[in-house]
Amino acid sequence: TPFYINSIDVDIDKGLSLPISEINALRRNSLDKLLKLRGINTSISFDKKIYDDITLQNKRIYTNKPKLWARFIDINSIPEDISCFDYIFIPADTPESILKSFIQKCIKCSVVPGVELPRALFGLEYKYSEYLKTAYNAGIRDCMCGNIGAIPLAIKAGMRVHGGIGLNITNGYSLDEYSLNELKSALLSFELSLNNANKIYNTI
Repeated sequence: TPFYINSIDVDIDKGLSLPISEINALRRNSLDKLLKLRGINTSISFDKKIYDDITLQNKRIYTNKPKLWARFIDINSIPEDISCFDYIFIPADTPESILKSFIQKCIKCSVVPGVELPRALFGLEYKYSEYLKTAYNAGIRDCMCGNIGAIPLAIKAGMRVHGGIGLNITNGYSLDEYSLNELKSALLSFELSLNNANKIYNTI
């Protein structure tokens, strides 16, 4: 289940009891109802003119040099020389002691250290929120999110959010929409040709 309990208040009269099976049934029924509510799709209309207006109002200034990102499965996979990178991301569940040595390595080479949330959380939102708190306390301020559901977790943790490949951004409208939701940068879909990627660049 993607839900967790913040607090429970129980108010019953003295001498009353309830079988465990009934309590479990109550929990299951409540979760089933919550999951159904969570699964209801909300229709979102698309107005191209509104997006065109947003694009014009939020025109960006780009440098000629693209930022070079790197992501590694753990700190042991990071090469000795990292000076060519602008950002390096490692998994968000990396222990704090390792995060601190990772940060020091990045600082020495003027590289921005970051953590990455997994593309599939499957009910682990609370657990990874705690990992983000640990990363933030260690000194990490940048987070890569490859899932739209991970973005609020990173924002809540105080991170600068960068869109990963899992967002599958294929056009300027999507990129603009994500930028309005506090994405600082993003990877475009790997399915795009370089020509099509350049077309997105020219529309924003």
